[in-house]
Amino acid sequence: QEKAGLVEELEAAKSLKVKLESETSSPSSTQSTPSKAAAVIDKDSFEQALRSVDNEVANYNKNKDKTKKLQISKKLSSDAKNLQKMANNLLEEYYRNVSECEAMKAEIEQLKDKVQRLPAVDRSEEVNALKAQIMEMTHAQIEKVEQIDQLREELERKSEEVDELKHEMEALAAT
Repeated sequence: QEKAGLVEELEAAKSLKVKLESETSSPSSTQSTPSKAAAVIDKDSFEQALRSVDNEVANYNKNKDKTKKLQISKKLSSDAKNLQKMANNLLEEYYRNVSECEAMKAEIEQLKDKVQRLPAVDRSEEVNALKAQIMEMTHAQIEKVEQIDQLREELERKSEEVDELKHEMEALAAT
């Protein structure tokens, strides 16, 4: 029974080692974002723990002495627990990073929406400014037309006055 328990722990440590090695070789684990888990686990200590487990597994397989195997299995059990803690921290960090990425993605989408709406707002302000300019120019043009009409009327009156003065001068000259 004790041997079966040791073999079971050894197999669990081996499978954990393989799982952790595959996780550490993935590109997502090489991100250098400082965090709580990164403070607990650094790459070197994690690799050292993996090497330690690998060495202990090799020692266990080489040894024939039951007491040595028992000592090695206890060390492997301790190392496996340590690796399990590290793996859990990495997993927590992974999920935290995933949720942060999702939040950032949502924020980016919101910013994209804002950016897409901004030019429309800016254009509408620009259009409103242009409309106001057109209205001012139209009013100025209407005023100019009215001034021209007034000047025309005044010119006609002055022309009539000049004509009357001419007639009066002709009448005076004829007398």
